[in-house]
Amino acid sequence: MNINNFGLLNTLFGIINNGEQDNDYAVAAFLLRNIDRVKDLSVNEVIDQAYTTRSAVRRFCQRIGYENFSQFKQSITQIIFPSNLTYRQFSTIHDYRKQRSFEIQTMVDDINTVMTDEQIGEIATLLHQYERVILVCANNSSGDLVRFQQELLFANKIVSVVSDSYTANNSLNAVDEETLLLLVSTSGTFALEANQWLQSLPGHKILITGNTDPRFKQTYDQIYWISQQHIENDFSGVYGKYGMTYLFDLIAEYYLFQFMPKK
Repeated sequence: MNINNFGLLNTLFGIINNGEQDNDYAVAAFLLRNIDRVKDLSVNEVIDQAYTTRSAVRRFCQRIGYENFSQFKQSITQIIFPSNLTYRQFSTIHDYRKQRSFEIQTMVDDINTVMTDEQIGEIATLLHQYERVILVCANNSSGDLVRFQQELLFANKIVSVVSDSYTANNSLNAVDEETLLLLVSTSGTFALEANQWLQSLPGHKILITGNTDPRFKQTYDQIYWISQQHIENDFSGVYGKYGMTYLFDLIAEYYLFQFMPKK
């Protein structure tokens, strides 16, 4: 698996959100409109429907971390999506609201049990101590981290968020021993795929996850678990969707209370 798969939707939507009407925009827009059948697309169909050239499609793939269009097509698996709908049992909004409320409360209690105030403080203090901080995540956590990134501005703290094109990202290619790398991976799937690659990078490394795989201990200086249980598959999405939102809200609150300039 290519680690860039975990940020693919962010990459494609980033091109769309940029709004520049160039070849990359045309290719990205066509691929997103046909995301459910990308594996069946030929490069000729992309060329014809996006009104572009073969060389432009190749450059597009290389820009987002793939050697060619064939490798890009192989990356379109369930892992790129923020929720795995295969395991969802759809119901009425009343039943869903009731079930979701119970799951969220159970999840919050679980996080509160394993993630103490002292640990929240440790994470916030490390963020404060390092001048250069890079938060790394897959598609499904990027919204939480971007919100967190913006909240820290109230304390004059600027951190970077990397959620796509990891191996081709300039921020990650320029890390040094004075960099703090904080990787977020609820189920550990993203962290496991990134593990070997991350070992080659310098810097102080932190992992926040629900996965207790022992291989992480070889890579990270500190690991913070968000559950009393081993989470390998967050099928309900409750930890990924709501757990990280809650956790980073706590970290932001600690950071702002302790380090925001006093008026």
